[in-house]
Amino acid sequence: KTLQVPEQGEALVTQINQRLERVQQNVAAKKAPVKAMFILSAGGSAPQVAGKGSVADAILSLAGAENVATHQQYKSYSAESLIAANPEVIVVTSQMVDGDINRLRSIAGITHTAAWKNQRIITVDQNLILGMGPRIADVVESLHQQLWPQ
Repeated sequence: KTLQVPEQGEALVTQINQRLERVQQNVAAKKAPVKAMFILSAGGSAPQVAGKGSVADAILSLAGAENVATHQQYKSYSAESLIAANPEVIVVTSQMVDGDINRLRSIAGITHTAAWKNQRIITVDQNLILGMGPRIADVVESLHQQLWPQ
């Protein structure tokens, strides 16, 4: 209503909901969710990991992943915590790796995770995974496809 185009807004909401519903149907057909972790940053210190109640946690869940981080919101993880969580998939922002996944080697413990060993590092645009805007279906669909590659 703010933009004075309510019909287009309602159509967009319907389209987004339909796309998210298709992903949810695919998720329901899977035996178990992929155990995943979203690392927001690791700028020279311990990684900031998204926990329950964070936007990234909601996106992971919508895409069919189970967040292995059980704390609330964001928390710094030690190498031991990262290894103990042992995610099957690690999601990071494309801005964080800047085209080179090996930049993540500086995160203590990451190379000991199943995600690293099996090359299951997924990059997503920070604005998409943290934005919760009209492109939410884009990031959920993309992440879902990467969690379960054909």
